Amino acid sequence: MDRRNDPDRRLNPPAAFRGSKPTGPKELIPPSHFQSRSAPPLAVSTTVPWDVPCFPNYEAVELKRENQRLKDELHRWATKGDKAEEPGTRTRSLDRGAEPSSVCHTLAMSQQAEIISHQLHEIQRLEAELAAFRVASAQQEAAVASRENTLSDLQSELAILKSRSKAEAAGLKAELEEVRSSSRLEIETLKVELEELRRQRRLEADSLKEELELTKERSRHEVGLARGELQGALEKAEAEQRRQEERVRECLETVLREHQAELSRLSEVHGAEVASLKQQLWALQQDLGAQQKEAVQLREKRDVLQNQLSAAEAELASQNASLLQLKTYVGEQESKQPSAERNQLMSRVQQLEEEKDALKITAELLQVRLTSLSDILMLQEMELSKKVQLEDPLRPESSQKWQYLLTRWREKVFCLLVQLKSQELSHRDTTKVLERKVKELEGEVESRDQKVALLLHSLEDKSAEADMERVRNKTLQAEALRSNDLAQDLQRRAETAENALRGLGDFVSRLSQQLTGQEESWRAALSRLMGLGNRVAFAAKRVDTVQGLVCQKIALARLQQEEKSCTTRSDDEKIQPSYEDLQAELQMLHRERDQLSLELKRGAQLIEKKVAEAKEQAELELRKTRESLQSLQEALAAKALSEQTLRQQQEATEKQLEASCSNLQRSEEAAESLRQELGQLRAEYERALQEKVTEIETQMRKDLSEMERGLNEARREHTKAVVALRQAERQAARDKARSDELAKLQESATQQEMAQLEGRLRELERDKNLLMATLREEGLLIQHRQNRLAAVQGPAESTEKTGSKPPSKGIGWDSVSCISRTLGKDFGLHSKALPQLAPTKIDPRTAEMLVLTEDSTYYSTTLYSSRQAAEAAMCSSVPQHVAAVLCALPTSICLRQLLHSD
Repeated sequence: MDRRNDPDRRLNPPAAFRGSKPTGPKELIPPSHFQSRSAPPLAVSTTVPWDVPCFPNYEAVELKRENQRLKDELHRWATKGDKAEEPGTRTRSLDRGAEPSSVCHTLAMSQQAEIISHQLHEIQRLEAELAAFRVASAQQEAAVASRENTLSDLQSELAILKSRSKAEAAGLKAELEEVRSSSRLEIETLKVELEELRRQRRLEADSLKEELELTKERSRHEVGLARGELQGALEKAEAEQRRQEERVRECLETVLREHQAELSRLSEVHGAEVASLKQQLWALQQDLGAQQKEAVQLREKRDVLQNQLSAAEAELASQNASLLQLKTYVGEQESKQPSAERNQLMSRVQQLEEEKDALKITAELLQVRLTSLSDILMLQEMELSKKVQLEDPLRPESSQKWQYLLTRWREKVFCLLVQLKSQELSHRDTTKVLERKVKELEGEVESRDQKVALLLHSLEDKSAEADMERVRNKTLQAEALRSNDLAQDLQRRAETAENALRGLGDFVSRLSQQLTGQEESWRAALSRLMGLGNRVAFAAKRVDTVQGLVCQKIALARLQQEEKSCTTRSDDEKIQPSYEDLQAELQMLHRERDQLSLELKRGAQLIEKKVAEAKEQAELELRKTRESLQSLQEALAAKALSEQTLRQQQEATEKQLEASCSNLQRSEEAAESLRQELGQLRAEYERALQEKVTEIETQMRKDLSEMERGLNEARREHTKAVVALRQAERQAARDKARSDELAKLQESATQQEMAQLEGRLRELERDKNLLMATLREEGLLIQHRQNRLAAVQGPAESTEKTGSKPPSKGIGWDSVSCISRTLGKDFGLHSKALPQLAPTKIDPRTAEMLVLTEDSTYYSTTLYSSRQAAEAAMCSSVPQHVAAVLCALPTSICLRQLLHSD
């Protein structure tokens, strides 16, 4: 290394063979290296095309390594050459012989130096490209960071929306809990009302049972009384039996009526309950059918969603493939991208230059139009000034300056208005373009927001459908429980009705037993009555016979006693009874016997009639009781049939309830399966939604970047417009200041003119007073009046001859000529000053403008507005020279004559 670094120990070639020093490294590389070793092939990067800056970095490292390796080989070769040149005993001839080889070496070294310099330039270029790619990667990282920020904002918005949805779900759950609590309270109130109704019914049933017991006790007591009365006396027994039968009939009728009413009411209630249960079963069947339809629809929706998911997966796969293709294309085209951007920028610059040229052309054209319009206005004003230019002794030079200033001011105002109008039009166009862009961007944002809202609403719709299915299942369960409760209530009512019917059957059987016992007792009593009647008849016969025998015995005993008494009397008095008296006594005894036998027969007949009547009444009562028993038995059979039908209906309802319960269980199982499917669909839908949201986020980020670019362009244009507006406002302020200065100058000029006119007005007032005095002294007023009358009568006669009406208002030309003559005589105004004018008439408006009273204030104003009066006269039917003369006339003499001529 020391020998290589010492330049004195090396062989110096002659100056003729020395070449230029290469700019590369000091050592040389033999040509055999480049002949035997080829350049290393460039390694193709197998990484993702997004990591484009890695390729030039790798190439630069490889080139550096190659350069270092070449330097090392060159150093080795130099060290070998130094070792070969170490013996110092070589001669100059050998050096000269070796000079051609050294020249070859120098040429090879120069070539190698050029190659190395070329490689160094390539390395520098690659490093520059590496720096540019680093800058591009930094920009991409910044864009990625901005996109991540937007993603975080969107995620925060999604979190807010999720929290809102959770809060809404919590609110809905709270409302559901409130509804459940209210339904529970209503159910409790209904249960309390049902318990109260049951208690009332139980109380009514207890009261009816008590009444039945009381009626039983009463009937028993009455039966005992009837038995006692029957035993005591038949008539009382019959009366009491009738009363008891009537009471029993009434009680039975009332009991039967009440029982029938209760049965009808219970049958109606049962029928209504059966109808309601049928309706509930029909509704449940409809609900089941609807649920089945909804299940079919949900399955169809699931199939549709699965198809959509498969299509979305296929689209995602195609999009992923297109993304990979795009990535590869972007990786290939990123090297060409700067040139494309430059082309875009160059095209944009060309467009702006073209727009600039177009604006310049339009500005030049507008300037030409403005100059042409200003020239036109100047020519028009010159023509007007030529028309109006008359010898006006009252017109000062300041009025001409004022007119000149007025024209200049008009020109400036017109130029400013044209500039403002053009700026307004350009500003309107720019604002319209910007508003259109902003509206388009807002529409795109709204469409994206609407898409997101639609997705969220679809999620809410699916969740609401799931909640509705849960609520429907709960309502079906509640209805099933209610139907079970109703069935249990119906069973309890049927059992209570059966118990009541059994009690009524027992009561009716007891009554029938009691009635049969009473009937047997009545039959025994009747048989006894029959036997007693026979015995009474036999006894009556025996009594009759006994009465006859007793009467005979009594008669014989009386006869014996009479005979004894007679014998005793005969013995005592010897007096005997006669035969006639005995016969009369026998007849009387026979009569008494017949009467007694008739009475006994009548009593027996009456007893027989009463017994027959009692028999008939008992038979009728027995028939009625038998009929009532038959009707009761029929009612009991009908009740048994109705109970059987009710039991059958109850069994059918129980079967239907069981079927509905089984259907409910099936529907619950189907609902659970549907819930599971819905959960799966939700998971898949959420995945698809997440993927779509990511896609939308990426698209939104792209759109946001485009919108930001558009907004930046709009802001630039807006700033340009604002700058132009400010310039216009400054120009307007300058013009306003100039106009204010011109107005001040005009006011000062008008004040000076007013002062001059006031001085002239005073002089003219003096002249007027002198003229009036001279006219009065010389008597010229009468002559002027006569001339005026002649001038007025002349046109009047001409109008009467022609047949046209005279003018109502206006000043005649004759009066004007007369006034001009008088004034010419008095004031020295010659006829040469007045040109040859055609006879015309002055409009009354001009006369009113020219009317002056004797006050000096009005006269000063009319003198100041002489130009306006002349222009008004030009607009009317008065010629210019007449108006000028009238304006130049002093005092109000002329004006009075003009007014009097009207």
